[in-house]
Amino acid sequence: MNGCKIEELGSLNSLKGTLEISNLERVENKEEAEQARLSNKSKIFKLRLTWNMHREVETTNDENVLEGLQPDSNMKRLEIEGFKGKRFPSWTGNMVIENVSQGCWVPLNKLIEIKLSNCSECEEIPLFGQLRNLKSLWLEGLKNLKEINSSFYGLVNEETRIIFPALERLVLVEMPKLTEWAKVESPSASDVKVFPNLQHLEISKYKQLMSFPNYSWSCLKI
Repeated sequence: MNGCKIEELGSLNSLKGTLEISNLERVENKEEAEQARLSNKSKIFKLRLTWNMHREVETTNDENVLEGLQPDSNMKRLEIEGFKGKRFPSWTGNMVIENVSQGCWVPLNKLIEIKLSNCSECEEIPLFGQLRNLKSLWLEGLKNLKEINSSFYGLVNEETRIIFPALERLVLVEMPKLTEWAKVESPSASDVKVFPNLQHLEISKYKQLMSFPNYSWSCLKI
């Protein structure tokens, strides 16, 4: 949507397919974003959320606005572009959404594709490793990210022995401050499988990356 107010989406629960909401810098706060009622739109399978990446502002309300744009758990594809928050809010940070009627948090387990681009102020990446159907992950232009730490993989315990179980494509582009990509941290990390189905790995436009995880990468295609 472009040129309309975000609250106009509120009653359109029959929308289906792909929904793109642009110029989100015009949305003032979480409460205004919530009026779109994206969590009620169970037929939206691809969601694209964009801010003007060329805006020059010292402070933003991006984190609050994104907090209010929680989607339905049926979503399969998510794209976020131009977000200038330092951290992703709760539902994106943990890749779970709040089910108010049941009083619980529901994982976004139907996601198969995620793309984050030009989120230039972000200092951390959401917990993607436990998304069991995620096949494609594209991270580009996270220019303020200094490390990919163990939280990237999600919670690792006795019940979780496979990280990124379905991921086939991983693209990491243009993160000039990134110096370290950490391994999984677990008392029995040697028993944990990471990226068991990864076929395509692209890493480019890095200047300072000094530490790289030594996984088997056995399924990569050259």
